[in-house]
Amino acid sequence: MKLETQMDLPETIGVGPCGRSDPPPCPKASEATSPRIHQPLRISEMYPCPIDITDWPIALRSLIQWDSPPDFGSSRRASVKTTELEPTALLPSDALEHPEAQGLCWSAILLWLDDLHGSHEISQGISSREGSYWHGIMHRREPDYSNAKYWFRKVPTHPIHEKLSTWVSKHVNCREVRSKNMTTPWSSEQFVDLCADNFDCKTEIRDAIEAVAAAEWFFLFDYCRRVRN
Repeated sequence: MKLETQMDLPETIGVGPCGRSDPPPCPKASEATSPRIHQPLRISEMYPCPIDITDWPIALRSLIQWDSPPDFGSSRRASVKTTELEPTALLPSDALEHPEAQGLCWSAILLWLDDLHGSHEISQGISSREGSYWHGIMHRREPDYSNAKYWFRKVPTHPIHEKLSTWVSKHVNCREVRSKNMTTPWSSEQFVDLCADNFDCKTEIRDAIEAVAAAEWFFLFDYCRRVRN
């Protein structure tokens, strides 16, 4: 089965930052309202990949690389193509065994590849907490912060939060990340605030936020491939 996805995002993406005025644009030219070429951070030089991916299909490991995380906003990487993807070649075999796991993992892959529209089309149709979680991450990236918080309130706790908190506590020393007291217990809403507060930020802060968001993606993807609701 081939699944065609579109990369058609709005020309202008609204910002809804939780009761505050819109954050200013990042220094490099209207990053929130138009695509930009994302310069991948080699985060493995500072942060270890949070899970073992050796059992992933080779095609998936080639496409989803820890060293090339997406921007924590809506920017798209010019090198990523999503027009002709083959789920059976990309998804782990255990995810292919269950319809909801397949949908969740496919939504996640499209989100990593910056196809926010395609990811949203899937996650909004999945009523489970994992569907709401991916839905919230998608809105956080738009960025539509108040909408992201709405969906995260449907998932106040999740089994990946303890692992994510432990990973952040052990590997992330960025003061701005730790100032949100997100380590134990993890708060998805506080992470939304962190993204909003640092929309216009220094490179090292942005790198840390992108690493945390990438770790969250890996933990949640690994959990979703085994969902059997």
